[in-house]
Amino acid sequence: MNNSSILNFPISLIRALPLKLRFNLKVFWVLFLILIITLLAFYIFQFNALTSETYKIQNSQKKINEFSVENENLEIQLAELNSLANIETLIKEFNFEKVDKIHYIKILESQIVKE
Repeated sequence: MNNSSILNFPISLIRALPLKLRFNLKVFWVLFLILIITLLAFYIFQFNALTSETYKIQNSQKKINEFSVENENLEIQLAELNSLANIETLIKEFNFEKVDKIHYIKILESQIVKE
């Protein structure tokens, strides 16, 4: 009997401890179990947050790529609209005329309004 308790050292240690220390070991194991469960829940929460942030980043990258392509297309359209050939056709459509001579209006400093 004595030899079997020595082979199971943790059991022999618990039997040899006083009642107050055994209670402290029970409290220790309960607190340890609560700590493990809390850390596991925290790990799951962190993993979930990391996954959702990764998903948001990927969506943002896709939107950035889409906006970049759209921006390039708009720049190409702007260049086409501001081309010299396009401006000449707009001048013809609006019936603008080429200015031959510029006439300036001279206002004297002593006169404000003249009829």
